Amino acid sequence: AADIGASARLSDGRVLWVYADTVRTTSYVPRIVANSVLVTTGPCVSQVVTDLGGAIIPDRKDGVVHWPMSVVAVPRKGGDDLVVSLSRVRRDGEGVLRFTHLGSSVARFTVPRGGVPRLVSVQDVDRDSASPHRPSWGAALLRQGAWVYAFGSWLRPHETFGRAVAVARFPAGSHGDPTAWRYWDGAAWSLGADSAVEVIPAKGGVSQTLSAHVIGGRVVLLSKKDGDLGGDIAIWRAPTPTGPFETRTALKAPARLCSPWARRGPAQLGRGLGLWLESVQAPGLPEASQRSPRWRRDCRSSGVLEAECECGGARGPRGGNPGLQRESGPRPPAPRGPGGAGAAGGGCKNRDARRGLKDLFW
Repeated sequence: AADIGASARLSDGRVLWVYADTVRTTSYVPRIVANSVLVTTGPCVSQVVTDLGGAIIPDRKDGVVHWPMSVVAVPRKGGDDLVVSLSRVRRDGEGVLRFTHLGSSVARFTVPRGGVPRLVSVQDVDRDSASPHRPSWGAALLRQGAWVYAFGSWLRPHETFGRAVAVARFPAGSHGDPTAWRYWDGAAWSLGADSAVEVIPAKGGVSQTLSAHVIGGRVVLLSKKDGDLGGDIAIWRAPTPTGPFETRTALKAPARLCSPWARRGPAQLGRGLGLWLESVQAPGLPEASQRSPRWRRDCRSSGVLEAECECGGARGPRGGNPGLQRESGPRPPAPRGPGGAGAAGGGCKNRDARRGLKDLFW
């Protein structure tokens, strides 16, 4: 089971997935980590593990953890560079909502073609602050041409549960270096984050995380409308990442649905829209069914990433990595979202949310 979730297609055709809090099988120690990475090739899934078996992006020494929010792949010779936006989170005790967002960071990975993702660096975008009234930069990332756009969402004091959205950008070749970030001030790209203006207002705004895409030459954002407690899924569309955005309700939430986040399906291409929701609450469902992904066993791989795994009798080349530990003992089942590779993963799926969404873009 894993929380939140984002994905990017690599230049070699594989799909890389990043997740926040992840519960693994009992063969892994520790069983719960703050973040995890999977790589899929068709229906075959491999988990990336560290030498010590912990989070792929290490916790800080003071216990603050990193939750991935979004990811983009930047092709380069021989592979890809990955930029992963992170929420720095302080756990404030036990309980689902007992945590504090302290700020945003960016992690850089390199991925050789057919190889294993390797963490290069983690850099903070801003300083620690417990205030919810400043943008959570990187709530969504979008690569467009030579630039990566980072959307930030935040609560307006005493206004609404919806979150306003601002936008920053950095050169794709900078790998997310915070010194290269520039912030849209309504007229130009400015050096200071304090100059950023909202491109989507808080009233009728997004939830904490969202997803960003270019579809039909237009920038499209997808999120819950009116924040984490809102009921409907909406899309915001604009000619550029700075707006102006027009919004439309894309999906009325079914009764008894409570989903903190909505994202576009990870590997859908073209004008189609695949949607998945993070959690479902409905009477009569066991708690685990309400909050956990529904995986199906399709193939197995060891804990260290393999470029391909044996699946359906076909054997592909395996990619080793001396920096990762090969697990011994029982191998964990490989996850697969309904509909095969590129279908949604992470959170219980809602059938209505996957039906006929390709015509939502007007």
